[in-house]
Amino acid sequence: MMARWALWLVSPIWVFALVGIGLSSKVGETWQADILAFQGISEENFEIFILDIGSSLRVNVSRSAGGDFGPRWSGDGRLAFTSRRDRNSEIYVLDTNSGSVANVTRSSTQEESPAWSVDGHLAFVSNRAGFWQIYVLDASTGLAADGVHGGQVDYLPAWSVDGRLAFTSSSVGNQEIFVLDAQTGVVSNLTQNEGNDSEPAWSRDGRLAFTSTRDGNSEIYVLDAVTGLAHNVSHHAAEDYSPAWSRDGRLAFVSERDGIAKIYVLDLNTGMLRKVTDEIAYSPSWRW
Repeated sequence: MMARWALWLVSPIWVFALVGIGLSSKVGETWQADILAFQGISEENFEIFILDIGSSLRVNVSRSAGGDFGPRWSGDGRLAFTSRRDRNSEIYVLDTNSGSVANVTRSSTQEESPAWSVDGHLAFVSNRAGFWQIYVLDASTGLAADGVHGGQVDYLPAWSVDGRLAFTSSSVGNQEIFVLDAQTGVVSNLTQNEGNDSEPAWSRDGRLAFTSTRDGNSEIYVLDAVTGLAHNVSHHAAEDYSPAWSRDGRLAFVSERDGIAKIYVLDLNTGMLRKVTDEIAYSPSWRW
């Protein structure tokens, strides 16, 4: 059955290509490189939108009165996001081919912040143990493994291409970025700074972007995997946060430099910065 939101988009026909109704297996990397999901506002409610950066066309793909937040693309074109449509926060997955939406956590507690691994496992944050920690949902069984950091307050997970799991933790007092090596089980603090470091995001080549207050306000930093040094790449007095890498190495992030939260895209090679939303927008996620 065609997605319910596709029925509104019969004309013009190119919008079907934008949302990928039946076309996700036929489009190439050029199409994927300019598709961004984000959390926006429609009728005073948070919804999930898909944006074609090249044409500035956007489509509301969630349409729920409960509020939808924090979209994250999987490698095969599904969108996971947090929704309160069943009153408590749960993780839902949208199939952009069929338009079907499924609750994949089905819990009476609060679940938030989904993040896909390359092989389709879904990490998320839950307070089912009485405090926030990270769980991993097995793609084949649908079962959630216990917290990955043993009794710590952890949130905002992000998978690397090689299977490392970065996350924000308050286990040392302030917010720091930790990484879990899935093969060894070793957890390491990557940032070790007196400021608050959060919202990790991996690039395909292993660089780690994150939000930090180490210079007084929220800025976007990139951690060099070889030297271990972090560099400020946003350089602005306004609040910058929520970094997300594109497949080709550009950085999308949220900035309040225009007075409200909007999404910008930074080309780290040229230094060129482009605003891609004119309305309030949060939580960018590139289609890889």
